[in-house]
Amino acid sequence: MSVIKNSLIFGVGDILSKSIPFLLLPYLTRKIGTEDYGELVYYQAFIALGLIFIGLSQAGAITRYAFRYGRKSLGVVVTSGHLLSFVLTFLIIIFSSLFTSNAEIIIYIVIISLTNELLAVQLALRQYEKKAKEYVIINITNGLLSALVTVLIFEFLSPSPEHRLISIIVANSIVVTASLLFYSNMNKVRYRITPARLKLGTCYVIGFGMPLILHQLSILGKGQLDRLVIYNLYSPKDLGIYAAAFQIATILNVFIAAANKALTPFYFERIKNKTINFNWTKKYSFYAMIFVPLPALVSLVIPDYIYTLFLGEGFVGVGYFVTSFLLGIAALIPYMIMVNFFFYHGKGGVISLTTGFSLLFYFIYIYIASKYSINYLPFGLLISNLMPVFILSFVGDRWVKYE
Repeated sequence: MSVIKNSLIFGVGDILSKSIPFLLLPYLTRKIGTEDYGELVYYQAFIALGLIFIGLSQAGAITRYAFRYGRKSLGVVVTSGHLLSFVLTFLIIIFSSLFTSNAEIIIYIVIISLTNELLAVQLALRQYEKKAKEYVIINITNGLLSALVTVLIFEFLSPSPEHRLISIIVANSIVVTASLLFYSNMNKVRYRITPARLKLGTCYVIGFGMPLILHQLSILGKGQLDRLVIYNLYSPKDLGIYAAAFQIATILNVFIAAANKALTPFYFERIKNKTINFNWTKKYSFYAMIFVPLPALVSLVIPDYIYTLFLGEGFVGVGYFVTSFLLGIAALIPYMIMVNFFFYHGKGGVISLTTGFSLLFYFIYIYIASKYSINYLPFGLLISNLMPVFILSFVGDRWVKYE
């Protein structure tokens, strides 16, 4: 299968699978309303947080290992990562059951974080092996099953944020189990698991993931901190409107993420073959900034009543936030071009320090902006996505100079 055809299938698969939550959005917002939707978004922020510490960027670790070292001992790395995630999940569940008053919600959140990471690993394996059709089937099946279970539970039991979480757990668990069994049978997985190998695999996962925690927290902060602020300073209703706008704006993010996921393996191959260097990366990162304002300009022609018609009568004022978010999301294009170059070269520490600095600046901005108006909060995303591009450009110039 050609590179272009493979990339197209991966990209289309990601777009189709991630369009399912968007298509489910009007059903959710009408069924549970603005306040409960805000509550659900609040829980989703903690799911993303749990994924950072339970997953330790395992999908990224496996992708990098496979491309640098091949299939040898890849199964050991996967198994070590899974065992580590299960142990961390178990410990969090025990702790929350003993010492927290809302243990049920925490358990839901932790299990979703775990199954999301297991699913991401299965997708990473298919991507490395260029099994585009399997990748697409897993992605779309998970999205459709999650939507189907949500509708069934809402209609036959009751619509609530908690029932939405249960639906995600059911769908993720079924798809992950089926994917694991299918992968093991089709690939005739056979490898010796010894304590020494498990130790090496675990050390690799931790060694890759730990330096990236700050980087992942930066991404989380840029995507979730404003929601936590709104939930505590304003109201769940305000958060519902704000988050619904972000969900609509993530249509652009779906395309960017799909393109990034589909092209990253080939980008890595070009870097490995030395057909792409840092000067190329820097030049095209800055060229990409030209396109950042375009999606927001297009959104200005959409009248606000279209959003209300789509989401329901309680979601007035969504249009302004959609336009604001599109600016920040579009800034991911130059960011992805730049940061993937550093990822390939194993510069996780540099990435973490850079994104950590931008996260600190983002925290300060959100703190100040929240004192004035909720309308200023979305612009923090734009600032925090562009700042690392300039910092990494500066760092890269000196790194290349002294290499």
